[in-house]
Amino acid sequence: MITKKTIFADYVKIMEGTDACQAAKDWCMSENIKYPNCTFEQVMTDVLAAKPEIWPEGWAVWNLVVLGDRFDAEMRSLILQKIKDPMAAFKIYEKVADLTDEEDLALKVVFENKLPVSEKKLVDGELIREKDKISE
Repeated sequence: MITKKTIFADYVKIMEGTDACQAAKDWCMSENIKYPNCTFEQVMTDVLAAKPEIWPEGWAVWNLVVLGDRFDAEMRSLILQKIKDPMAAFKIYEKVADLTDEEDLALKVVFENKLPVSEKKLVDGELIREKDKISE
């Protein structure tokens, strides 16, 4: 389980065994070298707060889609709080099967009424959420 207190190096080891893009792996390795004993929370709050321009929302989407069930509720919340892009929020809403009702609501606040085509596809059944596939 990846928690706020997980050493970032341990997260990097988990990520290395996935299909993460090389750029993400390289960035994580470089942050791990610069801050060898940082926790995941410190990287998410201190490092990224100091350089908000490097916060890749695509990285957040990837983390929650691929590793979402490995994050505890606090870490998922921390990641979701950083999502500001409506399409990133929509992709998480669409692709992550185990979102809580609270997480659904937080994501909807970011994308609702901002992505009319995507939202219509969801309503019309052209897109089916992973969460809905499980409950069927």
